[in-house]
Amino acid sequence: MDPNTEKKNRITPYLRKYLDSFVFDSLNPAVFQRNPELAFMKDCPIPFRREDLELVLKGREINPRQLAENMIWVIGCDPDFPYTESYCAWIRHHYGTRAGEMLLEQSDHEVEKGNGESAMVCLRAALVLDPENRQGLYNYGLFCTQCYQSSEDEEYVGRFKAESLESFEKLSELDPGFAPAYYYLGYHYINMGLYTKAGLTWKRFLDLSDNEEEIEEIRERMDQLLGPMEIERGCNAILTNRWQEGLQTLEPFVDGEFGKWWPLHYYIGIGSSRLGQTEKAEESFKKVLSLNPSHTDSMEELAAIYEFRGDSENAMKYRRKAEMLMKGEDQF
Repeated sequence: MDPNTEKKNRITPYLRKYLDSFVFDSLNPAVFQRNPELAFMKDCPIPFRREDLELVLKGREINPRQLAENMIWVIGCDPDFPYTESYCAWIRHHYGTRAGEMLLEQSDHEVEKGNGESAMVCLRAALVLDPENRQGLYNYGLFCTQCYQSSEDEEYVGRFKAESLESFEKLSELDPGFAPAYYYLGYHYINMGLYTKAGLTWKRFLDLSDNEEEIEEIRERMDQLLGPMEIERGCNAILTNRWQEGLQTLEPFVDGEFGKWWPLHYYIGIGSSRLGQTEKAEESFKKVLSLNPSHTDSMEELAAIYEFRGDSENAMKYRRKAEMLMKGEDQF
């Protein structure tokens, strides 16, 4: 499943194990007789820990706040849990309007104790209670960033990156004057190859920030972005069929520090091919494959060039190679 389309469920698979700690059962009807304001929970299964049930078996009542704690864990692990709305109402009833702030504080305490997943649960629950909490979004974005930076698992990294990006983007929309959101968003956009967007985002950061150390850092980064931004402009020209403009923009970078960027050569190949410069295109696509041997689009382009020339042997060679890679059957 694509981590960029899962939204709330991106992180849930890593936390769902904690739901095994709970047994779901109904409350004693006497609770509602004594507390009619809780009638909204009558048909709602309540999460009990095993130690809670032991108290019940001994005839003792469970502190409603303990049940609220259990509900916090459930919605923090899985914000899409079927009874999340009812659990939020119970939590607010017993903790008041500061429930979200309380959870942010609890998250900080869990971080200090080295309990990373507990901190994550508290953060997620806080944002379920208040999805537009600025501090919660910022803390969550930072926490997700730390998570993916400490992992080498590709799927895990992708899920947490997407979650972090979404959190900082939402924060920038809710609070357009909050400089740190733009600081982190710029790095996200660079990782996505969106250099122009990163540059514009960091310009916004420089307009807002008073952190001299970070300002100096971002100014240096923006100087380094000049080349990538120009390459991105050239690639966009190719993508919009402005072949000559794209080639004029991209070709000066071939022999420089960006000469090992395979997309540079791919887009030069596309522009050259569309202008009928098949020898230059062939050279460019072969350069792509020397840098990225599994790039099937370049193989397809080479096959088309050879087919145009009447070189059926090479056309078949590259077409078969592309087909086998796309099927996961690379045997070359």
